[in-house]
Amino acid sequence: MVESACLQHHTSTTRTNRKPDWSQLPTDIYEVILSKLPLRSILRWKAVCHSCYNVTKDILETSTSFTWLAEAPWLLLYQDIDHDDLEDVDDDAGHDEGSLFEKIIEEEEGLSIDREDTLLRRKKKPFVFYNLEGIKFSKSKNSIPEELHHGAFLGSSQGWLLFLNKKLEFVLVNPLLSGTSQLSLPPLSDFPDIINITYDLDGPIITGTIRERHSYPAIRIFTSLEDFWKRFRTKVVVCPQPTCSSTSSSRSRNNIFGVMIMYCIVNNPRLAGEYNLAFCKTNGDLTWTKLDEHRGGYTDIMWNHNQLYALRSNRSTVTVWDFTNSIFPIYKTDIEADAGAIQRTVHHESYRTYIIKTVEGLLLVWRTWRTNSPDRFHAFKLDYSDGSCRWIEVESIGNIALILDSNESILISPHNAPGWDKNSIYFVRKLPNNARGYGLYVFSLHKKGSKKVKKKLHTNLPYGVTTPVFLG
Repeated sequence: MVESACLQHHTSTTRTNRKPDWSQLPTDIYEVILSKLPLRSILRWKAVCHSCYNVTKDILETSTSFTWLAEAPWLLLYQDIDHDDLEDVDDDAGHDEGSLFEKIIEEEEGLSIDREDTLLRRKKKPFVFYNLEGIKFSKSKNSIPEELHHGAFLGSSQGWLLFLNKKLEFVLVNPLLSGTSQLSLPPLSDFPDIINITYDLDGPIITGTIRERHSYPAIRIFTSLEDFWKRFRTKVVVCPQPTCSSTSSSRSRNNIFGVMIMYCIVNNPRLAGEYNLAFCKTNGDLTWTKLDEHRGGYTDIMWNHNQLYALRSNRSTVTVWDFTNSIFPIYKTDIEADAGAIQRTVHHESYRTYIIKTVEGLLLVWRTWRTNSPDRFHAFKLDYSDGSCRWIEVESIGNIALILDSNESILISPHNAPGWDKNSIYFVRKLPNNARGYGLYVFSLHKKGSKKVKKKLHTNLPYGVTTPVFLG
């Protein structure tokens, strides 16, 4: 059906010597064709002509059922103008401005640093994206609005980036869909635990409530956006419409109905905070709503099939919030599991925990590290085999790979992203021995060891970005 429709369309346009008008192709057939392509190829096609652009743009931004072929994630870095990573990837200098994906550089061409140095500095933008297809890096233009380049970056979820701009407004932007997908959320002045905001000649003065673990709440005054951000810890989750069947569909602004932020405000950035949850709807909500105020204490959150999973501060209990029949979160249950296996296994001083939902159930991943020692990972699954509920350690997470950073956990299938190792965890960490930059590593759960994938990622992180960020 698809082939005959395309052949008939091609024949009719050839007879009249006119350029094909792809907007005349039935939308359902067009969607079937595009669903066989990864997003990079779709957006190359979108740039072919005006008719391709119009119909593809309409499908990407309005269709609630369309999904594209899965591909590897992207890596977001903050590029240092004085020390560009030109020895590893190409820059996009010399190309016209356009959508992020419409100007992709696929192959390294050995750009001359001396010849292009002036042009690179003039065209440089802070945020740079790298495609990791087959673990091969290629740099691309970014479409993050200029006014957000010097705002505070707060987190990422399903391709969306959350910023707090200089006007103290929360802004969601999706660089995957050019500059059209941008959502304004209720401002910081309406956020929980923010008492007051005033301004003087030097900028904003923010008064907020400090909530540190094992301490009573206290009041603190912050004298700048940067001062506030250093003590405002967040993780963001976007909530797609129930009709969205995959992560890909949630990238349209019309398919996002809410945003959940796990947050805390601390006095000392080195101390652990007491994380709480705040939610807002994207269809005109005027304020943020604090959830579970009297229970509090979370360490990670994630979204899966109309449910929000929140790992509590004891790192063994999971609270589930349901959105199936509501656009506002409804408390469903607490999954309280025996953590004896975790206590017997994890002994490192520093750690980070992630809650992950797979087709086989819940996973709890512990990332542990020591100074000048490689990161290690332990994976635990929720087990009910003996009639009780407990976490048990596993050496395999199946034919998938995980990507973990400070903002998001991403599941990828090596089948859809060739070059990635299954039953492995990919992560970015600062290079040892005070070396400048970051390295991309992969940890094998079976071999219990890690290896370096990317030798060096030059980046000079702005305030608001603690580590390089993956976009899934």
